Amino acid sequence: MSDDWRNNPATEKQKGKLRFFGCTWDEGITKGQASDAIDECVRKFPETQQAWLSRPATPEQLEELKSYGDEPEAGLTYGEAKELLHDPDTYHSAQPPKLVATAIPPVLHTKRGFFGWISDKLEQRKIRIAEAKAQRKAYIASIISDLKNGQASTLDRPNFLLQRGEKICWIEPGTLEEVKVVGRRYEGGSSGMSFRVARGVRFNVGRQRGYSVSETAAVTTSSGELVITNKRLAFLGDKKSLAIKLEKLLEIQPALNGIKFSEGGRAGPKLIKYYNNKNADIICEVLNYVLGY
Repeated sequence: MSDDWRNNPATEKQKGKLRFFGCTWDEGITKGQASDAIDECVRKFPETQQAWLSRPATPEQLEELKSYGDEPEAGLTYGEAKELLHDPDTYHSAQPPKLVATAIPPVLHTKRGFFGWISDKLEQRKIRIAEAKAQRKAYIASIISDLKNGQASTLDRPNFLLQRGEKICWIEPGTLEEVKVVGRRYEGGSSGMSFRVARGVRFNVGRQRGYSVSETAAVTTSSGELVITNKRLAFLGDKKSLAIKLEKLLEIQPALNGIKFSEGGRAGPKLIKYYNNKNADIICEVLNYVLGY
């Protein structure tokens, strides 16, 4: 198949998606260039791609769905509508898709028609999501139950010395980040006014240097593992390690991608980011257990 399509001007649909990713482009961008750029954006920024698919269905999608004789469900997303309309997103495929003859779903011959098949498909999807959530909830409950009953699998971390009666409840790989000063600048300074007193001599008034302002940012200081025990919260890293007794924690803020905690004083808050976010819900429940919530 010829690649002449790549030399055609980029479509408004392509430009719209590039704009959603925060991209700019040169005048005269082609379909092929836009296609390659979109592929790279999707690969590097999966969260933005998910946000693109999760946005509301477009008016064009809704009108096309209405043409099948029924009203689209409220809250239909762009991605769901795209799937229902079998839209392959050819604007970021390497080549136009091949046409393949497929059998018409039997449900098309019923009185409910094509849109009845769409509704069934969405309902099945909702059921699968509900079942997956229930299974996940039961799995987490079993982990906490085993911890309470002393039946949890023994977790071990080499070179981590446990105290009397202490047991490891969870281990999660991640990185340690700390808030540090990364730069300084002056604000509020003024050159004041200058008056000529004599030849080659000027008198300056109102000059101020200003005051120093520190610029801070979260900086990765070590890679390692978050270790949660029934007595301590610890991080064992390649460059830096720390351990805080649970009763000395001043604050703790779990999130989807990590956990922030502080014991007060001048040390400042610590942030541990997980390598993988899939266990964030388990970590929250383990923390609730060890903290007695």
